[in-house]
Amino acid sequence: MKKGLLILLLIFVLVAFAACETPPLPGPEETLGETVAETEALTEHVHEYIEELKAPTCTEPGYFERKCSCGDVQRTDTSPKGHTYGAWETLSAPTCAAEGKRAASCTVCGEKIEEVIPAGESSLDGKKIMFAGNSLTYYGEVVINSDGSPTQSKGVFEKIAETFGDKVKVTNFTYGSAGFVDGRDKASTDKIPTSYKDYGLYQLMLELHPNHYGNKDGKEMDSFYDQDVVIFQQRGASIADSYDQVMKIAALFPEDTQFAVIITHYDTKNTATSSALKKTLADSWVVIPAGDLVTDLWNGRLKGMEFKYTKNDFVITKDNVHPNYLTGYIKALMTYCALTGRSAEGVDYSFVNRSTSYYTSAAETQFEDVLASSTEMLRIQELIDDYIVKAGNKPAAAHSYTEWKEISAPTCTKAGEKARECTACGKKESVALTLPHTYGDWKVATAATASAKGTKERACTLCGAKETKSYTFNLLYGKSLAKTESFGLSTISNPANQTDGKYVYDKDAKSTYTDFKMTFSKSQCADYTSISQLYNEKGQLAADGKYLCGFWFELDETAFIDSFSLYNSGVTYDIDGFDILVSTDGENWTVAWSGEKLASGLKYEKVDATTNKITASFAKAEAKYVMFALTAPRSRDASGVSAFNQKYGVTAEVNANPHYFRIVEFELYEAN
Repeated sequence: MKKGLLILLLIFVLVAFAACETPPLPGPEETLGETVAETEALTEHVHEYIEELKAPTCTEPGYFERKCSCGDVQRTDTSPKGHTYGAWETLSAPTCAAEGKRAASCTVCGEKIEEVIPAGESSLDGKKIMFAGNSLTYYGEVVINSDGSPTQSKGVFEKIAETFGDKVKVTNFTYGSAGFVDGRDKASTDKIPTSYKDYGLYQLMLELHPNHYGNKDGKEMDSFYDQDVVIFQQRGASIADSYDQVMKIAALFPEDTQFAVIITHYDTKNTATSSALKKTLADSWVVIPAGDLVTDLWNGRLKGMEFKYTKNDFVITKDNVHPNYLTGYIKALMTYCALTGRSAEGVDYSFVNRSTSYYTSAAETQFEDVLASSTEMLRIQELIDDYIVKAGNKPAAAHSYTEWKEISAPTCTKAGEKARECTACGKKESVALTLPHTYGDWKVATAATASAKGTKERACTLCGAKETKSYTFNLLYGKSLAKTESFGLSTISNPANQTDGKYVYDKDAKSTYTDFKMTFSKSQCADYTSISQLYNEKGQLAADGKYLCGFWFELDETAFIDSFSLYNSGVTYDIDGFDILVSTDGENWTVAWSGEKLASGLKYEKVDATTNKITASFAKAEAKYVMFALTAPRSRDASGVSAFNQKYGVTAEVNANPHYFRIVEFELYEAN
């Protein structure tokens, strides 16, 4: 009984234990998963990138890449750079019968490209040519009509084309100060409707000819844009985006239009514009470096020239901006030769206008003389060929010409002719020969008077042809001295006839000469070299001063002068040294002539029994004001006085009053 009860109790305990809900122990995978999750929940992942950079090459793309161990990748791709080619090198020059080649190498990777230079020459015969720019184009008669209106006259470019047998139709679209894009308000002065405000060439074209190539309305293109060649030029302001501007205008014309740009003397100075325009070479445009050539000439950078040039020989001087007719010829010839590949050497220039109407005086420029020199013009033509290639254009095809042979000799009234022939293709060329007049000296034909200019005349020694010009005898005629226009003078006895052209002295009639008294004393002037402070040309006492006194005149108008005469009393040694100074503004003075020790050697020439004269020439100088300034007083040269008395049979004495001096007449002459 007890034994059975014990067994039942044991069974009860086992059943109760089995019914208890104690969880099982975790496996190894379940434990790791829970640990990682708990760690990530507590600590955020930090990327650790490894960077890789591959630079792009001329032909291959590059990239910048970052990779993290967690698998994250960041990448930026860069495009190939493209080749950067250096200057073209001519491998073989083209001839009239054979193609040439030229090559350029990439300055980065060295890859080389080559292109063919066509044989022979291009022709512009029957072509439509447009010049689109501003007044720098037409002042030199490259084209005609400053306001862009139609004309029957022929510009220099058209005449040059005719010398090569090409008949061209030139359209002139040039307007004053207009730039390429976004110009300025010049409508009234350029003779166009005043409604056109703040215009440039781009705005003008769209206003006057709205139906351009590819216009958005699909209208028939205006015949204005139907051009074979368009040559652009602007007055070269410093515009770095000139390339973008000129391309914007070019887009108005058909795709097969040939384009060219002229580099002016303004562009050469403003290198931002010049560099921008020369970028057009990469677009197969033609670059005409006329400004490079003329500025190199007037800056003396070129060897083998007969003339020494200044800017005045190429640019008119009234506004110091516009080119003259020599520059116009250079620009037109360079344009034609750059477009066709023909040589500039030997091209006729006898038709070029030689007027100096834009100059105040022909003496300001020597372009007439250059056009009269066949040697110098041939040298300029050779330079035109050189500069076309130097700018980056393709070299001209070369003929193998014989030497020039004179067909007929020129005279100064009739042109001659010379000719040559290509030994390879038989092409013949002929040019006119000109012979300038050989003039004798100028002679007075009509004497100048107090109220009117006179005339001078010279004749050609070969044919007798005459030239006449006006001249002024005395630019100081009728002028009197004012005390306010002097320095270092205490008194001026100023006669009415001081500069009347009579130069008569009568020692008994003081009104016939000007008597001056200096502020320096007799004793100071007797030993003037010891004076510590003399006057400068501005009338100020200074340690570096040069003058005892001075006076000046204002001319009626600015003139070029080159000589003077000073008439003195019979007591010849009233003046022993003086300067002639000139100024254009009355403030800044330049010494044009200087004389010293005038008593010695009898530098004065006797005119008559009572009057003596010193006369001299000097380098041509521009003047609105002229000054006489005393550097030495009356002479103390006893030997000079004795020599004078002996030569002229008079009894002059060494002057005892050096602080006085006298002038009978002071005259100034206009340059021829």
